[in-house]
Amino acid sequence: MSEPHADELPEAFRDEVALLAMGAMLPEEAEALQRRLAADPRAKELYATYQALWARVREESEPRDGDLPDGERVLQRLRKQIAEESRSALKPVPPPAAPPARRTGIWFAAFLLLAVAALIGVGIAFGPAGGPPPHPPRPKPEPPLATVEPLPGEERGEALRANETFTAREDGQRIQLDGGVDVRLRAGSSITLRSANEMILESGEAAVRWPAGRKDFTLQAGRMKVRAAGDLARFVLRREPEEILLAEGRAAAAAGTAEHTVAAGQAAALNEAGLLELRNDAGADAASSWVVERFAKSLELALRLEPRAPGGPVLATIVLRNAGSLVLSVPGYHELGVNFGLQVRASAQDAPAFTKVLPRKLRKRLAPDLAEELTPSRVPVTLHPGESYELELDLRTVLPEPSTPAHVAAHYLYRSDPAEAGSWGITLKSAECEVPAAP
Repeated sequence: MSEPHADELPEAFRDEVALLAMGAMLPEEAEALQRRLAADPRAKELYATYQALWARVREESEPRDGDLPDGERVLQRLRKQIAEESRSALKPVPPPAAPPARRTGIWFAAFLLLAVAALIGVGIAFGPAGGPPPHPPRPKPEPPLATVEPLPGEERGEALRANETFTAREDGQRIQLDGGVDVRLRAGSSITLRSANEMILESGEAAVRWPAGRKDFTLQAGRMKVRAAGDLARFVLRREPEEILLAEGRAAAAAGTAEHTVAAGQAAALNEAGLLELRNDAGADAASSWVVERFAKSLELALRLEPRAPGGPVLATIVLRNAGSLVLSVPGYHELGVNFGLQVRASAQDAPAFTKVLPRKLRKRLAPDLAEELTPSRVPVTLHPGESYELELDLRTVLPEPSTPAHVAAHYLYRSDPAEAGSWGITLKSAECEVPAAP
């Protein structure tokens, strides 16, 4: 293959053809030059020659078996091949009328040798044929192991990867790991994800729920390590003091060579000597009230008493209202549910008695003068800000003697995940209403 005689082609034009062959032109410039090449056979042949030379450079400098090429060997072979190409390009021609322009083949060969020497020297391999040398490939990021629940106003939560540390903001944040493990961090608490199966509580406290069968998951708080014992486990883990409080299920807590199985209602903690001790007064539900405070503080529970007519029903309405700015999903009424209850006292001095609720009607109030009837269901009720869920009751079945007054209050168990077993909850209580004696 030989280069055409390019004496009549302007030097600047030959430079542009060389850059086009190397793929080093901007797209709009390359498109304009390609149109010129299509109209000029000499320039088109020159472009083909430069493409062939550049292909040789790429081929000779390609890494072998993942190793960088031997720079000196590549340069020697390219010098020999380009010299042969240049001698072919410089075969005798009739003398021109003006001093001949320098041979582009020699100029381009020298340019290629300098380019490949520089590129090999810094260890950069060439890119696809006809394209510019790419930047060194960036390492692919590790796949995320968990996702943080977005805070109000955020479109998506943060993705957490191996060996990353995360600190919860505001009222605490929820982290969901692959495999169903759910971790809620109290505000200011920090965790580090070692892997998909190992998490370290660096500071503060976490409310944890993991499903049955996740025996491969381990949590660590200081010198204490916790793993599931095969059941659905729900507990609070603290870094200082190092302790675990079981609300549901079982878990295995270990420190040093000692290990104990902790059951629901129990706690395990390290004492001053660093020994693991069990106790039975865990109080995990009370200790975990912060988990649902962010949502529960948006709920208002009230008991509204209707005037009592002689011989008529004693009507009251439990009103659960969303007074916050977030959309909430709350457990509704179901015959087998335990979310709603009544606390009844015959007098101010008597101990309260608790009884289940038997509503006559269920309503979702969308506005003061607009409500829709509902039926008992296990499906959570969605309450937008300002909406309320109402249960109309006849208290005659739960009141003591009608001739004496009574004090009644409503109770409601709010759960963080109404449709999920093992979710965290907090009990809301209305103000007491005094039901007067029957007239």
